[in-house]
Amino acid sequence: MSVTREDIFRELELLPVWQLNSAQVAAPRPVSQSIATPKVADVPEPPQIILPPEIETPHSTLSPVSAEPPLEKVAVTWLLYCPLPDTNIEAPASADMLTLLKNMINAMQLLSTDYQLVHDEQVLLRYQPEYALLFGLAAANTFLGTQAPDVETLGNQPVLHAQSNCWVIDHPADLLQTPMLKRNAWRVMCDAKAYATQKNTQ
Repeated sequence: MSVTREDIFRELELLPVWQLNSAQVAAPRPVSQSIATPKVADVPEPPQIILPPEIETPHSTLSPVSAEPPLEKVAVTWLLYCPLPDTNIEAPASADMLTLLKNMINAMQLLSTDYQLVHDEQVLLRYQPEYALLFGLAAANTFLGTQAPDVETLGNQPVLHAQSNCWVIDHPADLLQTPMLKRNAWRVMCDAKAYATQKNTQ
């Protein structure tokens, strides 16, 4: 005689419970055919920020700027800088001033290939002199970048500036008005010529 599972549960007085549990296992809980998907609230898109015209970064339309090569200066032995007066250059006083300037240059016995005479401030940038003779206080302050009140304030000469040895004498127009200044001007010119000669022979 075979013993079934029901006989065992019947002897243990568990048959009603086993049948109930079996019924629950046999009949699973029905699942809804359609599962409702929860509705997700719409997330608003972030507002678009529009910058005002003065804040917006414009696209660069500038073309690359090519750096210009520095101006190559002309090397000269002597630079003579003598600004011309504002008066008419053809006036008798101006003509006498130019004649005196020419005589002063000739007295230094400079070869025409050894010096460059300049009257215009803008032309100064073209030359790199070894020696410079500056006629007048205005010429000295312009060339040396100083604000001296008079020629004597510049102190002992020569003055070394931008690799140039410089001497300052009174302007020929001032020499014509005050002839007693000619002695000192001639002394400075002789000192400058002797200094250059000695340096060149070293």
